[in-house]
Amino acid sequence: MRMTSFVKTIANVSIVQIACLFVSYLQPRLYLKWLGTDTYGDWLTILSITSWAVILDLGLSTSCRPFLSNSLITRKYNQAKSILGSILTIQVILSMAILLPVLLIILFIDASSIRSNLLKVVIIATFVLLRQPLNIIYPVLEANRKHSSTIIIQAMPVALMLLPAFFLLPLPTPHIFSVAFLFFGISICILLLSYAVIFSRIYPEIAPTLFHFNFSEILPLLRLSKHTLAIQVSAIVLFSTDSLIINTLISPSAVVSYTIAHRLFFILIIIFNTISSPLLSSLSDAFSRNDNHDVVSLLSHAAKIGLGFICAGLFIFMFHRPILWLWLGNQAPAISIYLLALMFLYSTIHLFNAIITTVLIARRCLLVQSVTAVFSALLNVPLSYFSVKYLGMGPSGVIAATIVCMLPAGILGLLQLKQLKLV
Repeated sequence: MRMTSFVKTIANVSIVQIACLFVSYLQPRLYLKWLGTDTYGDWLTILSITSWAVILDLGLSTSCRPFLSNSLITRKYNQAKSILGSILTIQVILSMAILLPVLLIILFIDASSIRSNLLKVVIIATFVLLRQPLNIIYPVLEANRKHSSTIIIQAMPVALMLLPAFFLLPLPTPHIFSVAFLFFGISICILLLSYAVIFSRIYPEIAPTLFHFNFSEILPLLRLSKHTLAIQVSAIVLFSTDSLIINTLISPSAVVSYTIAHRLFFILIIIFNTISSPLLSSLSDAFSRNDNHDVVSLLSHAAKIGLGFICAGLFIFMFHRPILWLWLGNQAPAISIYLLALMFLYSTIHLFNAIITTVLIARRCLLVQSVTAVFSALLNVPLSYFSVKYLGMGPSGVIAATIVCMLPAGILGLLQLKQLKLV
């Protein structure tokens, strides 16, 4: 029964995911023409920096999913409401705690030019911080198996931002701030509308209340979330500092080349992450029912899907030239074969680790993964800096350092699955 539901969910999600991927992969071609290579490289760097806001989540959105699913299955709506209210309260308090001191600092700055630029940064930061508490809608949608809705909401800002890029809308200088205002402003509007519809129309029985904090409900989540937070922070350090390092040590245009190579293979990871959401829900349900047959069946299907993605990655590597031409046309940047080979290896290891992490989250056994995640995060930045600065490896050195940092998590995770007798 669980396997049938899992397969149906993937089929429904795949249709939506293909449409959203098509929209997102139009972005580089349009943005390169709209902003130019250097400005687009700076924009990619800003996006990677703003991804650090996920730390404010404390890993709760991921760790709450098994608990939230169980509450909804057993129709304990007050418990689900209490969990969501506690998470929302924590995120709002943390966002305000960061934002208010920054606003106070600006008030005491005398130079008008510095204050003007800082004010623009603060406005962008405000959008990012306001967006974080509204992300509470995603665990609700995932717990109710509305995976397609999650994908659509996340893709809508990207889709709407294609319009000014397509019509080459003139922007006031500096262009980078204008793009940021548009993107994050649209994101906030979409999230506010989605929040209102979801909690007033679709699931009013679990609508969270601000400052409704229940310590007894949030404590089990915090015990698990400290591990998921460590994994999330590690992922941020591993995957979002790359653009910053390349921009600083090489150039913004090198960020574009690196990002294009990354996205060439990252499409596989995006699709697999889409599958991992229903996989996590199905595994959590199977573990809670002690249904070992479903667990083994789900893991077997996940392994076969992962192998299929690796074969697809090999195809992309072999035929990258015609793929890049079809994707970007004459605007395709020069990308070294060495960088592409490392990106293929990176995507393979990432898929392998994603399967293991999904199973361990569902099994609520994340101690080893969180420890290796912290180790990887501490090692990645200095290793990337050394590879680029002193070994002269260029952008390839950054992804090579990331691969080295990802290996311990995969090896130890596999050993943990064997200890749990899941492989």
